[in-house]
Amino acid sequence: MKRPRGLSLAQASGWLFADLLLMLVIVVLGGQSSKDGGTPPCPGCPSPSAARSSTSSASSSPSATTTPPASAAALGLDPHSESITVRNVDVVGVLAHEPRALAHVEREVRRQTARFEGRHAALVLVWGVAASCPSCRGIDLSHSQRLADEIAPRVRSYDPAFFPEDDPKLIRPYHDGGGTRNTVRLELFFVRA
Repeated sequence: MKRPRGLSLAQASGWLFADLLLMLVIVVLGGQSSKDGGTPPCPGCPSPSAARSSTSSASSSPSATTTPPASAAALGLDPHSESITVRNVDVVGVLAHEPRALAHVEREVRRQTARFEGRHAALVLVWGVAASCPSCRGIDLSHSQRLADEIAPRVRSYDPAFFPEDDPKLIRPYHDGGGTRNTVRLELFFVRA
């Protein structure tokens, strides 16, 4: 007598995962369609019910086409960033909270962000590049990270109207192992205008 072929534990768990993933997709799509009857997604955009009625009236005339409003296409974070670089940072002084070293960074950031007048940064990545000692040539990643960690919480105070609120999700410190030593680079992301 032949034994019926069954699924191994790995195969069964794979199918279970696939079924759960499919259920999650259905739930997410169902949640999206239930939001259709609410307010418009952006100022100036038609409400979903108005869009449906214009679509149904447009389908009666073959030459009419519907296009999304320009403001809806323009929403979101611009993927093209701008950056500013502060050179000749006194890393030892910054890490020791020396006013002269911190003032140099603040002065340079203010000077370089002046070209973005009228704009507001939505996301800022702070990249630190530091050597392990003033006379050392190589980049030390732990010092680089400490430099970025020290500057990131100060960034908003340099220009509160330009920089986003002081939130680790909006102003993030990172180390850079490939940049010019003893520099701080701020990578700025803006909302599409």
